[in-house]
Amino acid sequence: MCLGEIPKKFPEKPSRKTAHNFSEHFSEHFSERFSENRKGVSMRSKRIKDRCTKMQLSKCDTTARLYDQVMIAFAGLLERNKQVSKIMCNVSMDGLEEGEFTSDFVCVKANGDYMVRECTWRKKLTLPRTARLLEASRKYWARRGVQDWGIIVEKERSNDEAN
Repeated sequence: MCLGEIPKKFPEKPSRKTAHNFSEHFSEHFSERFSENRKGVSMRSKRIKDRCTKMQLSKCDTTARLYDQVMIAFAGLLERNKQVSKIMCNVSMDGLEEGEFTSDFVCVKANGDYMVRECTWRKKLTLPRTARLLEASRKYWARRGVQDWGIIVEKERSNDEAN
């Protein structure tokens, strides 16, 4: 598969701080939803000014900037996944008609194929803007030959867990 050059939009000087491993605590509360569930995603604007958690991931060349607990938990899962050899966070989707946005995770698998995941909260899946951005992301990566594309949402809690 020829994907071409994936642009990297990371700070030139990564932070030397290492974040705690949040993923072990949060991973039991999250699950992966794949492209069959195309109702929505919260892609991030390229010009994001929100607070973020900076983590050093061994499979990531730069400091990973993670903007919510869904991203933090999934980063930990990717870090432990033996099928993932490289992780890139907040990869710019240049030329997107909807504006300047980034995909949360673009990963290289051990076999050389690419995998893209967008993280969001379950409550945002029904919003029209979220659905539009999700579809734009899916089409953007499909045009570049990426077949393994999906959505990550927090795990649905049962009534017993909520009480």
